[in-house]
Amino acid sequence: MKGTCLVILFAIGVFRCLGDASDNRQSPNTAQGTLAGLCVSPGFKIEIVASEPLIESPVAFEWGADGKLWVVEMRDYPSGESKAGNETNSYQKPGPALPPSGGGFRREHHGRIVFLEDSKHSGVYDKATVFLDGLTYPNSVYPWRKGVLVSANGEIFYAEDTHGDGKADVHKTILWGFSPGNPQHRVNGFESGLDNWVYAANGDNSGRIRSLSVKNPVAMGGCDLRFQPDSGEFELEAGCTQYGRHRDDWGNWFGDHNVTWLWHYFLPMRYLPRNSQWFVADLKHETANYPDCRRVYPTSPMLPRYNEPADTNQATSASSPMPYRDELFGPEYERSVFICDSAHSLVHREVLEPDGVTFRLTAVECGVSTGQAVRTNLSRKADGMGRPVSSNASRCALAAC
Repeated sequence: MKGTCLVILFAIGVFRCLGDASDNRQSPNTAQGTLAGLCVSPGFKIEIVASEPLIESPVAFEWGADGKLWVVEMRDYPSGESKAGNETNSYQKPGPALPPSGGGFRREHHGRIVFLEDSKHSGVYDKATVFLDGLTYPNSVYPWRKGVLVSANGEIFYAEDTHGDGKADVHKTILWGFSPGNPQHRVNGFESGLDNWVYAANGDNSGRIRSLSVKNPVAMGGCDLRFQPDSGEFELEAGCTQYGRHRDDWGNWFGDHNVTWLWHYFLPMRYLPRNSQWFVADLKHETANYPDCRRVYPTSPMLPRYNEPADTNQATSASSPMPYRDELFGPEYERSVFICDSAHSLVHREVLEPDGVTFRLTAVECGVSTGQAVRTNLSRKADGMGRPVSSNASRCALAAC
């Protein structure tokens, strides 16, 4: 590793801690206080590029070609509380988006899409503009054409600002019919493939998917999908990724599940119809097969676990597996995969090794200051209240929220 490698930790939030002083949960910390308590591997450092009150409850982000940082704020998680104080988790029909000041677009929820700008060119974002609000459990955003693609409320849609005021005034539903259900288990995305299709993850979802270009609904089942945002054309792909389907520079696609660090989708579904006589049991390969591969080594205090207590210090919330596609970290990191684990407040690192037509993961020592930290690249230790769920290692060093 050459020199000091920059790890950008995006959005170290200041989270509310419910309950009274009798429980063992800690009070909210400041962004700088949380930063001071983070542990990283030798040779790395962390910088804050955005924090509350500029943003709130970020779950996903993506950069645009113009330098804007687009952020998804799932401010209605987990209850979906309405303005009247009622909880709702029902699917609403796709409808026209309205700007934040206009009202009417899923106003009973508080999810938002915002974009951040660095007006002072200081390397830290200082200006936030609410592009869309009132969204139901939004979980993904992706710059496209003159606007963005958004996944929320059982649909994937395109939103654009045509008036130049920073507020969305165009809404185009691309795909709909995804099942609502648990906010943690909904269709999400997005990643552009080498084939110029946009890929999305199933999210442990289901539903009968429709678009303007497909007359008959298609049962999603346990598949991911790829689609053309301009036409609405879509196809099922090997899955089923829970949160964050990403690829490497060679077009190898990866996904994961709560308790599974990484699947490799070694054969695209579109090749199967070429030979109707060939049966394949599965199109994914679990890459972590070494002993005790689910083990994690958090340095933050763990809250009591009342469901499946035996899973403490085991991967239970793996998300957003991101192959490292930059050069800043040096050649020893070129086959790294970074994976968030929100339950243990850490970002986990594995290394991909070729294994025939697929890959296997190998454990790596990363030097976190616990004395026995293995396979852990970045961990929170001071308060454990910031929980990374999404990462991006393809356009910068490493960013996580």
